[in-house]
Amino acid sequence: MRLIDFDGTLLDPWQRFYSVFCKLLGINNLTISEYKSIKKELKKDGLLAEKLGKSLPKSYFEDKAEMLESKELLKLDKLYFGLKETKNLFQNDTFLFTKRRNPQNLKWQLRRLGLDIPVIVVKDGSKFDWINENITDKKVTVIGDSIQDLKTAEINGVNAVMVGYGLGNKEQFDSLGIDYKYFNYPDELYKFLIGE
Repeated sequence: MRLIDFDGTLLDPWQRFYSVFCKLLGINNLTISEYKSIKKELKKDGLLAEKLGKSLPKSYFEDKAEMLESKELLKLDKLYFGLKETKNLFQNDTFLFTKRRNPQNLKWQLRRLGLDIPVIVVKDGSKFDWINENITDKKVTVIGDSIQDLKTAEINGVNAVMVGYGLGNKEQFDSLGIDYKYFNYPDELYKFLIGE
């Protein structure tokens, strides 16, 4: 069984995250490439804001979580692979595996992108908890871009494949001391997933 993360693994969410950060902090002089570079280096929004001489508003994380799943901002996302190529990945016991607070907006986004694929949405709890509670008799490979994705490999029978072009980075992944396979670019991941 393969469980493939969406945001940062199959879907490029950088414009969405950048837009939310800039809007909530009232920033209009930061390019997306500057945002990506600093975010990858510092990881935490509070440190990023501090570097820019700002501080996070009190309700920042609540507002961020809500805005990130708004239809207006979900429109900014683009697939890393073409539609046909993305659909090709979802054969033979492969599922989209994502954590979203608003599953209805995820369905809307998938329809908008033209993706009719099998989906597992973790709304409450963690991906780790979901696998632990729902999959006991299969070997599982989790493909993702975050610490939460990598932590699933602490479960017996779960292997992790991590990407460096999403929201996480190799330094973070290595710090956990968990074995994983790593790809730095989308085309490398794609070749691996289709068995080239």
